[in-house]
Amino acid sequence: MKQCEEAIINSPGSDPRSGYRQHHVACGALVLWLELSKETPTAGTRNSKFCTVASLLWEAITRERGRNLQRACKQLLSQLR
Repeated sequence: MKQCEEAIINSPGSDPRSGYRQHHVACGALVLWLELSKETPTAGTRNSKFCTVASLLWEAITRERGRNLQRACKQLLSQLR
């Protein structure tokens, strides 16, 4: 949880290709993931569990279906390494 908060605070800015809104949704998904799951989040594919959770969170908030948040998820996880 602390690592995610630090990544959000110290983020040099989101990748313009993924957009800042996608980046923030990926951060929210990561906070939930780290709070509720014992699994390590991965973003190797668009259909990974973490990317799916982020996409579903995006859909719940925006009502836009099928958004691919893999790039935002990958970027966020790489910042935490």
